[in-house]
Amino acid sequence: MLVIICDLDDRCLSAFRKELLDIVNSCEPKPKTKFCIAIEEGEAWYLGDLTAVKAAYPNAKQAVLNSYTNDNICGTWKKLADAVYSGGVQKLSKLGWQGIGKEKAT
Repeated sequence: MLVIICDLDDRCLSAFRKELLDIVNSCEPKPKTKFCIAIEEGEAWYLGDLTAVKAAYPNAKQAVLNSYTNDNICGTWKKLADAVYSGGVQKLSKLGWQGIGKEKAT
């Protein structure tokens, strides 16, 4: 089973899904595949289960997590950073886009 979780960013959903399906269909053997395409950001997927966030990050700021409205377009990566990253998005942003990407991947 191949599970692909990614952000849509500024792409057209139908064109992006077709691009992903073309890649999967070119594989031999073709893997059974599931897509999870976040319309705003992948972090919204995490914030959809606050209990899991607290289990993974016991020191996460509950007030920040509670201020999130599910499926709200609000800069979810920043919201999650403020909840779980020491110094929040303000400190994380000082690392530049490569540092932010590295932290998002861990």
